[in-house]
Amino acid sequence: MRQLFFILIFLISTKLIAQNTWGQNSLIETTDTIGYSVCFNSLYTTQTNGFNKKFIQAVNQSQYLSDDLKTSNPLKAYNYLFYNLNEEISFYHMPDSLLSMEKTGYHVGISYKQLFTSAFNNDLFNIIAFGNKMFAGKDADLSQSLFQYYDYGTLSLGLYKVFEDENTITKAIFDFNVHAFKDIQYLYIPNASLYTADDGSYINFKLRGTYQAKNNHSFDTPGISFNAGISLYNKSSHTLFSFQVKQLGVAFLINQSYHATIDTMVHYEGIQIDNIISNPQYNAGILSNDSLSQLYNNHMDTNSSVLTLPETMMFSIHHLFEHKIFSDLQLGLSYQFHTKQKSPEFFISQSIKINSKIKFAIGSSYGGYNSLSPFIYAEFRFNTHNILHFNFANPLSYLIKDYPYNTTLFLSFRRYW
Repeated sequence: MRQLFFILIFLISTKLIAQNTWGQNSLIETTDTIGYSVCFNSLYTTQTNGFNKKFIQAVNQSQYLSDDLKTSNPLKAYNYLFYNLNEEISFYHMPDSLLSMEKTGYHVGISYKQLFTSAFNNDLFNIIAFGNKMFAGKDADLSQSLFQYYDYGTLSLGLYKVFEDENTITKAIFDFNVHAFKDIQYLYIPNASLYTADDGSYINFKLRGTYQAKNNHSFDTPGISFNAGISLYNKSSHTLFSFQVKQLGVAFLINQSYHATIDTMVHYEGIQIDNIISNPQYNAGILSNDSLSQLYNNHMDTNSSVLTLPETMMFSIHHLFEHKIFSDLQLGLSYQFHTKQKSPEFFISQSIKINSKIKFAIGSSYGGYNSLSPFIYAEFRFNTHNILHFNFANPLSYLIKDYPYNTTLFLSFRRYW
């Protein structure tokens, strides 16, 4: 019983880092004419709608979590944590012709990524944080909980094509991705409940869920996925529409991977779950090899399994104002599938052009994994060939006490020639 919750803590207490719309649009990295471009992107971001900065920092530093600290979180009925660390290098080339087609180029990219998503209700957090005393005589609903973590590298190969007429420029890109996973942890609980007797003498635990895992010291778990995108720029209205789908694919869990499907109801007497994450050992995400081995061996499935990866869909509208200080306005939405997100993340930004080399943008996003999240974006054009981009969000996490912790740092350098 306790091992199940230790697994939840192991996943929750992984260092928390979030998806942000900046740095995700490969359509703007490609060349529109014959030539080359190379792009270096670094993205570190955290998004949550229910945990404040002090709590996140205490978890990351394996500190003791007091009751006051745990109750200070602005928890919702349904809570999200999302982690995404992405380091990538992309190379684009449009030759005179490719495959006998003009205005056609190819793309090669290498990236390293850590991705963590979780979704769970308030009852599950209260059980883990405070134990089951508050649920005496009633059920704690633990259903619709999802925890997943991926640590992997990716090689991307793709093609892009530019179509142009008098009034429209259309660009399309397609990538095939080959993944090599070092670590995969996936736990989905569609239905679970914990009933505690009035006098605390027994509990009834119902659980239906799936656990898949692969953990090793080498990147030897394969996976494949696809990226696709299209943009449409209207020259007369100076408006750009873009749509992208990223990482539509699967991971293949083979070679000593674990797949457990559990559907059970158990009765325990004389067992109490109390204040699990106040223990710094479990707060640090430390599980003994014996406890992990027992969990794996009890539910090991020697057959190979396939796991669907979280994929991202993004749509945006970008309107350009020529020769104006307020140079462009952008709005759109993004949504990540297979993460239990209940709503997309909406975003809007307005750019301010200082001069031909410097541009700033102020905007905000809302929904998805986070609450209201303002951000600042900057673009520096050293010349026509070298561009630096920087993005930072969210200052409210530092300015307002107990505000949901959301932080994004994005740095990108692009060179065209």
